[in-house]
Order: sequence, then C-alpha cells, then structure tokens
Amino acid sequence: MCRNLRGLIFFPTLLAACATVGCLNEYAVEQCIPGYGIVINNKDAPRIGPTFAPVNLTLFGDFQCPGTHQLWYSLSEFLSKLEEDGKSHELRIDFRHFPLTNIHNHAGDAALAAAAAHRQGNYDFWIMFPKLLKQGTELSREHILMYAQSSGLDMAQFVEDINSSEVLDVVNEDMALALELDLPGTPSVILCGVQMSATPEDLVDNLEHLLY
Repeated sequence: MCRNLRGLIFFPTLLAACATVGCLNEYAVEQCIPGYGIVINNKDAPRIGPTFAPVNLTLFGDFQCPGTHQLWYSLSEFLSKLEEDGKSHELRIDFRHFPLTNIHNHAGDAALAAAAAHRQGNYDFWIMFPKLLKQGTELSREHILMYAQSSGLDMAQFVEDINSSEVLDVVNEDMALALELDLPGTPSVILCGVQMSATPEDLVDNLEHLLY
C-alpha cells in the first residue's frame, strides 16, 4: 500500500509515504446491508456493474501506486470469473481518485487524464483506465496523450477537459472525501459500507464469500 500521512488537498499539500498494511480479520464483511456503515454517493463516479448490484465496492486509487496496480490485476481476474459464472450483475465497483502526489510525481496528471476521459463516457474511462496504471516514467504528458488517442477519445475535447477547472474539481472532491474518511493510503476500499483491508487476497476472498 502507498501510505497517506494526512494532508490538506491535492498536488503540493498532500504528505505521504509508502508502507505495508497488515490484513484485517477474515470476512470483514459478512453480508451487504443497504445503507449500512459508510455511505458514499457514487452517482457520478466511474462504475463497473449495475447501479443496484447487491454487492458494492468503492476503490480509492492512485494510478502510479504499485499497490493499486496489484489490486486491480486481482480484481480484473475476479471480474472475469464473475463474467464466466454469470454473476457479473451482482457486483458494482466505483472508482474514486486519491493521487498521492507528494510521493508520485505523475499521479496527479494521471488522475486528471482519467477524469477527463470520464467526461466522454463511462466506457471511455474504463478503456483509458488500465493504460494509466503505469510507473511514473510512463505517465508523462506525452504518454498520457498517446493513451488517450489509442483509446479513441475525442482529442480536442480531452485536451480541453484535462486542463479545465471542472476536471480538477472532480479530483479534488475525491481527494477531500478520502481525507474526510481518514483513509490510510492507496489502494483503499469500502466494501458494503465497511473499510477493510485492500490486500488483494483479503478483498477477493471477501468478495467470493459474498458472491458465491
């Protein structure tokens, strides 16, 4: 995990360092109860799965964080399994931005790029998403423009949006929410209203418990 040491807001003011967080108890979430625990309004967030899926997961991530990369790889495999088993409609995943810019110098630009892609559509966000899960050397502005073009985005619109106050506000609002929730760093997950371990094994095991 990439550890957040608490800060004010976006780019220069966030203090962070990397650390590893231990696992919580097995099955931190025994069942999903609507309205239980931490309730997040994800209405406008990028989403995989149907709006009213019985199991809901909110992922706070940093595109440059190795822990976010690792967790998403495991989640992608799990999503493929759900698809094969005809259960993909039972899980909703929402993504929120938590770029730790004090330790990841390109995380802010990557977050803005993803938010700009989302303005062109939810599908466009998820096409762009895996291309932005890179190390810092692959997240320069030149790389980001290349990823946007290869994702089939409207490039004029993308360039306008990535530099807009509206997109910056989206990322800042996600950051403010992460800080309000006192999240430990990235990745952080809220599963059915419960903040739990974001270790891939812990999360996937808990999802299997809920969905199978």
